[in-house]
Amino acid sequence: MEKKISIIIPVYNAEKYLRRCIESILNQSYKNFELILIDDGSTDRSGVICDEYCNYDSRVKVCHTENGGPAIARNKGLNMVTGSYLTFVDADDEILDDAYLKLTEELEKHDVEMIVSSWSVSSDDKIRKVLVGDDIISADDMIGLISINDEKYGGGYPWNKFINIEKMKYKLPLFDKSLYVYEDKVWVIEILKYINKVKLTNIISYKYYIYSFSLSHSSNEIHKKTENKMLALEKILYLLKSSNNNYIDEFYKIYCENIINTNYIEAKEKKIMNKKLIKSNMELIKSNFKYYNWKVKIKYYLVFLLEKIH
Repeated sequence: MEKKISIIIPVYNAEKYLRRCIESILNQSYKNFELILIDDGSTDRSGVICDEYCNYDSRVKVCHTENGGPAIARNKGLNMVTGSYLTFVDADDEILDDAYLKLTEELEKHDVEMIVSSWSVSSDDKIRKVLVGDDIISADDMIGLISINDEKYGGGYPWNKFINIEKMKYKLPLFDKSLYVYEDKVWVIEILKYINKVKLTNIISYKYYIYSFSLSHSSNEIHKKTENKMLALEKILYLLKSSNNNYIDEFYKIYCENIINTNYIEAKEKKIMNKKLIKSNMELIKSNFKYYNWKVKIKYYLVFLLEKIH
């Protein structure tokens, strides 16, 4: 008998794309799944659409909640999981035909805890394929590789990860609700700590959409996002240190560059700089200085100039 797949979709104001997303799952050749829709306080018709599908198909479960962001929504979904396998989908994307059948076969064939699939990116009517390769690697290597790259080796996205949580004995970390930048990457790294082997596959299972629209962001919003990204990087650094990961030196370069960028933005916008973070990592920043491009090096010097001016 087919094992059940638990599919979690956080939904927020996605009425324009939600039916396409849900239909791509209901039309899968693999039929034994539960589709968990978390309506995250939508103000459009998304919640109504969720209920329509719940009434239409018994495999669809719906939870309506106050808006709290994707991390909290996914956590609510994790608490509803009853399947043997776990995966995620974003409400404005779609799953390709036969994807779950192919991924299940890969998972069982190679006897691993996680499959990382390839995907396509659709932007302005152009489609780009992102292939992750065809290999089996250790979870420790996977942790290091995705910590230093946002796309190679499958990146830190939950939607292209297909996980045998039964094999993991349902050891499921929750998403960090204090993060809204890299919260998905932090979660993937945390769950990899309970995994031994990962199978990379060139099977393209997911279609990721990028939509063109213009948003203006205030300096305060930019500041908060930059600050939150730095918090996420600190959490990733902690996870790498706690496991003595071999890629930690490579990550230090990224970490230090972001310290410079963060403080440059804060100094430029006359915000309070995190001088303690600079001073405690000064030797590390200097030791990685040769790896920075000229823009980062200029920002490094401007940080101290702007500090004196302000």
